[in-house]
Amino acid sequence: MNGWDSLLYGVISVWSGLVFLGLAATEIDLSERGIASFEEQERKAYQRRLEAAQSQRPPQAEVAA
Repeated sequence: MNGWDSLLYGVISVWSGLVFLGLAATEIDLSERGIASFEEQERKAYQRRLEAAQSQRPPQAEVAA
């Protein structure tokens, strides 16, 4: 019976290790997506601010005239 116990313990250990690695990989993937999403939101916000600033400023040709 001792052999079966150690075999069962080994299987459970390997299984739990694989589950842990899978969860860690999922967490890393989600955090990378979160960072990419945040960067995309910042880029869009910057573009909106830039367009708003350009629309409020008169074109350079009118300033020179």
